[in-house]
Amino acid sequence: MEHVTLLRKHVGVKLACTELQVARSSYYACLRPPTPTVIRPRPRPARALSAEEQNEALAVLTSEAFVDKAPASIVAGLLDQGRYVCSTRTFYRLLAMMTTARDRRNTKRATPYRKPELMATKPRQVWTWDITKLKGPRKGVVYNLYVVLDMFSRRPGRGVDARRA
Repeated sequence: MEHVTLLRKHVGVKLACTELQVARSSYYACLRPPTPTVIRPRPRPARALSAEEQNEALAVLTSEAFVDKAPASIVAGLLDQGRYVCSTRTFYRLLAMMTTARDRRNTKRATPYRKPELMATKPRQVWTWDITKLKGPRKGVVYNLYVVLDMFSRRPGRGVDARRA
């Protein structure tokens, strides 16, 4: 940008930027001082739970009666008892703060599927096969080409003789 500033006195900004392959908008943006960004903290909502109410809600979430229930079930169960602690969404927020917003039941995790891997260490140990359809001489006539291969040597099998050889 200093080169553009030096050249603009002689040839102008447009030609200087063109010759130095610099966008004019970038040059003018560098001339402006950066505007400071002020990040203001978010004000606390007026209806937010107090510390005592949060502790009560957390105690309900971790109690024996509700430890494996979803927040919607907890709110419904508390309303049946004639109690209201907080909303379903607030329970979810508290669980997220505790990093436990997940399936709360004791379930077994599915093990990831591993594709079977076949390894041949010597000939005639593992065989593989393939079928290819070939067009025939007339429409509707199809021939099936069967290929059976030894995975170790990649040589085709020779029918019944392959076992004896």
